[in-house]
Amino acid sequence: MFYFAAKNLLFLKPRKVAGTSFEIALSVSASTSDIITPVSLEDELIRIDQKGQLPVNWHRQPELEATYVSLVQQIHRLRRSGIVSEESKHKRRQLKDLLQVKSHRLYYNHIVPSDIKVNFGEAKFDQAFKVTITRHPYEQLISQAYWLHQGKQRRTLPITQIIDELLTEPAPNSPYYFSNGKKLCDLYLKMESFQTDVINLENQLGLKVWQHMPMTKKSSSGSRPKASEILTNEQKIRVQERSKLEFEYFDYDPS
Repeated sequence: MFYFAAKNLLFLKPRKVAGTSFEIALSVSASTSDIITPVSLEDELIRIDQKGQLPVNWHRQPELEATYVSLVQQIHRLRRSGIVSEESKHKRRQLKDLLQVKSHRLYYNHIVPSDIKVNFGEAKFDQAFKVTITRHPYEQLISQAYWLHQGKQRRTLPITQIIDELLTEPAPNSPYYFSNGKKLCDLYLKMESFQTDVINLENQLGLKVWQHMPMTKKSSSGSRPKASEILTNEQKIRVQERSKLEFEYFDYDPS
């Protein structure tokens, strides 16, 4: 999640849609008046390199929020020194322990809109200019499956099995796009026309965003076959059923 107070822009962050890169680019223009939630440590280090505002106003306890920022900055300095030390490992463990205490969070990375409203306020949520990112449901599913395949628990599983597991769950990004079957956001950036859409948003807001877009999270999407070539016909039908509104509203080709 990202809230840019000066522009009243609220970014709702779905999964596997280049959301972290977009947040880091926005954070270059952000300040301590905004709401920025933590991302992975590797991406926080990229954010520092981009000179972006680090996470702020996401925690109930300002002192722990400050500790988070301090740890990230210290780890960044240690990495730049080129020395892998016990001190660096210790700080990484401290950071991990801090993030595991979830009860004190006001907002978090992929927080869903219904949970945002709890602390943000429903009226403020409704008045915000809400932006999100869409991606063809086939590609989103395959990207998520390959990402899970990199983890220790699923590394040995066939990718088809992981896809079938994911298809037993509801479409993960629908809560960011729709409410009661209707569009929730004011602007939907499409990954298929991402650069054009982001530049149009830049012109609307008077900000520089695209030039600060980093490449985050190693992706295999450039080297793997298209999602439509990986999925079986049965799997495609299941995707179409669970993501019916995405195909309908965003004109995605089901073939």
